[in-house]
Amino acid sequence: MAGSELNGLAVSNIPLTNAKFVIVFHGAAINGILDDAHYKTKFGVSNPNLPVLSKLKKAGVKIFVC
Repeated sequence: MAGSELNGLAVSNIPLTNAKFVIVFHGAAINGILDDAHYKTKFGVSNPNLPVLSKLKKAGVKIFVC
């Protein structure tokens, strides 16, 4: 959903410097943000979420684990 909000701001020509986003992962969702090595160990494949997480970080989104 954060990506959708960021896209909405971009379409509205609102600079991302005017937005502050934080995503907090908890419970089983933490598995989705594991680094590739740990994700592969757990699921046997590369983590497909890493490209999106990288783009979110580049857009200034802060990512935390609870």
